[in-house]
Amino acid sequence: MNAKFKLIKIVVVAILFFTVTIKCQYNILLTTNGGKTWVNCLKGNNLGVFDALTINKSGYVFAANAGYSSGEHLGLYRSSDSGKLWTICRIKDAGNIDFRAFSFDSKGNIYVAGGSGIFFSKDNGSTWIKIEKPKNIFPQVIAISKNGNIIAGSDGIYVKKNNSDIWRKVGLGNLNINDIKKDLNGILYAATNKGVYLSKDNGYSWKDTYLGHYVNGVWLNDLWVNSLTVDKRNNVWAATEEAGIFCLKNNYTQWTQNGIANNFKIVRCISFDNNGNIFISAANCCPVESFFLLKSSDNGKSWIKLYSIDSKHNSTAISKISVNKDGYIFIGLTAVGG
Repeated sequence: MNAKFKLIKIVVVAILFFTVTIKCQYNILLTTNGGKTWVNCLKGNNLGVFDALTINKSGYVFAANAGYSSGEHLGLYRSSDSGKLWTICRIKDAGNIDFRAFSFDSKGNIYVAGGSGIFFSKDNGSTWIKIEKPKNIFPQVIAISKNGNIIAGSDGIYVKKNNSDIWRKVGLGNLNINDIKKDLNGILYAATNKGVYLSKDNGYSWKDTYLGHYVNGVWLNDLWVNSLTVDKRNNVWAATEEAGIFCLKNNYTQWTQNGIANNFKIVRCISFDNNGNIFISAANCCPVESFFLLKSSDNGKSWIKLYSIDSKHNSTAISKISVNKDGYIFIGLTAVGG
């Protein structure tokens, strides 16, 4: 292990049980009262799975299908009233709807990427402009660097320079790119099937941050990381498939492992509200029988369960979490293996 990066393990204090269990199809669920009650705010037949969910600075909620199903309701949806009403964003040249990720540039413009291509909007999703994606590439994730480069992840990292039409494959071609996030200083982080990598030059070069974990005293650096989140203090959080959650504190070079892994090894995503509360999608292992929405108000020392899904009989998981300025919690549902 590189001496510059170390890992500290923290033991979780408690997990409290306050949970609502619902059997449902792939929808967007919403709670306006901290998880006491939930509603299917975006529902319908053949909606497909929702692997992309975000909220922009104007408060618009965006949700997109990943295209595992087929039907007239597949699409990119938006809501301007905190999930009460939803409209389909009509995107020319999108083809068969399949979107996997959102991102924002420094001006607040929203980008969406997936099998349907890459598109962006300057007007809160009213109109969309197509960006030619890398040839023969299925962009799974997307990020915009501080200088405006577009970074796409698939079988490696691809970069399109700002104001250029040329894509360049820059590295990590032997890895699965599961997520890319930019911190408050413009540093890019890529979640992969073998840890987290960072770039300080707008996506052109990447180095390992040496995120790993100990198993029976042996250090394993091939940790599958599902997603990343950056909080208001510029800490980077990693959700892993087998070891819970980790945090890389601002200006530090060491990852901290949270003890949630003792109870829930599988974590799909992490989100924060304006008060600094942490929300994660987590599952027990193995086999996966239920997915839970957990909340921590003390930086991960203790957790309460806000919601659970019967994954064993429903094959459904919580894929994404977004919290708006009013504390309304939105969760997107997908297939367990999605």
